[in-house]
Amino acid sequence: MPIYQLQISRLLKAIVVCWLLGVQAYAQDTLKVMQYNLTNYGNLNIPGCTAAINGVAIKDPYLTTILSYTRPDILGVNEMVRFEATADRPKNILNGLGYGVFSRDRLLNNANSDIVNTLYYNTNKVILKSHTAINAPVRTIDHFKLYYKSGDLATNRDTAFINILICHLKAGSAPSDSTSRRLMADAVVNYLTTNRVRGAVIMQGDFNCSSSAEPALTRLMARNTWGPVRFSDPLNALGTWTSNQIFAQYHTQSSVVTSNGCLSSGGLDDRFDLFLANQYLLRDSNGVSIVPNSYKAIGNNGRVYNNTVNVSGNNSAPANVLSAMVNFSDHLPIVLKLRVNRPVITSLDSKSAVLTPSFRYNVATQTISGTIPTALDQQLTMTLCNSAGQVLRVAKSEETADNQVTFRVGDMPTGAYWAQISGSTILIKPTKLFIW
Repeated sequence: MPIYQLQISRLLKAIVVCWLLGVQAYAQDTLKVMQYNLTNYGNLNIPGCTAAINGVAIKDPYLTTILSYTRPDILGVNEMVRFEATADRPKNILNGLGYGVFSRDRLLNNANSDIVNTLYYNTNKVILKSHTAINAPVRTIDHFKLYYKSGDLATNRDTAFINILICHLKAGSAPSDSTSRRLMADAVVNYLTTNRVRGAVIMQGDFNCSSSAEPALTRLMARNTWGPVRFSDPLNALGTWTSNQIFAQYHTQSSVVTSNGCLSSGGLDDRFDLFLANQYLLRDSNGVSIVPNSYKAIGNNGRVYNNTVNVSGNNSAPANVLSAMVNFSDHLPIVLKLRVNRPVITSLDSKSAVLTPSFRYNVATQTISGTIPTALDQQLTMTLCNSAGQVLRVAKSEETADNQVTFRVGDMPTGAYWAQISGSTILIKPTKLFIW
């Protein structure tokens, strides 16, 4: 039999076997992520931002209207005043909408700024594993690590992780401002590298960059050798954004032409608010991917260049939502959707024992080897799948001693995989395998 036919036969056999045994299925869910600069929410230390214009009691009805329309599962914000009690107000608004139970972590403010970032998340869908401050000039950058709350998490003990970095880089067009933004980007790259942050990473916030060629963004999007550190624009809308009508559909600031004394004026002509995605997220190699065509700026129909967002003819959102956005913030909220794919064990052959392995890939020998918690008295089959459940490689175990087992799998691209290992009386719980 020709080698290519043999390989196809093995792949088909692996797919059929998994289907017949019901060993592994894939749960899928969608998470809506939103990023919003709240424009000095609760901060009255800015000239012109008086309580009569910018007080939270004035702003909250507008925010309620906006969140009722967008309904995010994960909401990252900039320009939150540094007081815990005030930071609870958007959480209470979200909980009052009735579609989820929202929580947040305490505010971190190592830079001692008047305004900070924070994250609100729907605990029906995700749980916060950790929250870390990334020390940077001007303002602290926040790293939130979330994991997906699957229905079988208590028994399967496996899930998908999402790392969210929220930043608010230095504003201004002076060379010193650009330098500060670059130093803040340096802090992110150094943090991710030093702490070996793995898996899907989104960096979101107000970057205050007028162009993708700014030093801060070129640093973040440099072709580093390690995937989690290298970011890309999911829209691939690279260029000079500010005052450039070519990029009108991507602009996020300002929502108004004329200031009320607190909001920045000038109309919609800047792309300051961004989602950046690392290579694992873009390649869907860790169980999390971006839903195509889901990244958008709410209220921007592509024809509001240099104008107020609620101008006549803008039907991209309901009129009351556009009006609320104009009164609430000089930025537009941006949203995208994440698709979560993860394997779940749905049923097991009655003769099988579920075991938890520990395996590693050796790039030099192109083998996967490790230990299984039982004496090896039979040949095992390893099926390697991607996060969507597609079978990529099938290999038989080689002769090894005691509990040690090795599979020769050939050259494998960098990424995250699911390994399903089975034998005549052994079924090993699907395990996640990272290849660097």
